[in-house]
Amino acid sequence: MVSSEEVPFEGNFDITVEMQKTVRTFSGTVTDAESHAAIAGASVALYKGENKVAEAITGADGSFEIKVKDLAVFSLVVKAEGYEDFTFDTIDLTEGDMTGTPIEMTPNSGVGMLTADGLRVYGTVGAVVVESASEATVRVYNAAGSLVRRADVAGKTRIEGLQRGVYIVNGVKVIVK
Repeated sequence: MVSSEEVPFEGNFDITVEMQKTVRTFSGTVTDAESHAAIAGASVALYKGENKVAEAITGADGSFEIKVKDLAVFSLVVKAEGYEDFTFDTIDLTEGDMTGTPIEMTPNSGVGMLTADGLRVYGTVGAVVVESASEATVRVYNAAGSLVRRADVAGKTRIEGLQRGVYIVNGVKVIVK
């Protein structure tokens, strides 16, 4: 049983109250979507709006752990060399931790890279990905030299619906898986 008792006091005094912030954990494993192998050295970052709040680099086993003090909803960006960026808009840490989160990254072809007009292009499963700092026109030709797609792009754009094979995108060879 708890009892209370009134204690009289006089004078001025300071009271310091320290509030402990709740720490949330976001953790998981980053793997290759095709081979299911762990991806070491991937950057896993949480953003609040445009601001990066926290980041971790995956270990040899593809695992990561991020601790944040904000009870908030974050967006997620995962980057690894040789893979398409993985993004997810809603990582909700307002109610509790998110642990054991599986993240599968799609490999890019490794062929492609920069075109003469400054575009970054690469192939992936069923698509060509084009990254452009400004508006540009992209022409995709098959190995026989026939135009198969023309697209006006800006930012990061996926040109979908391509069959597996070799394509020429603005003069650069790209392999679509």
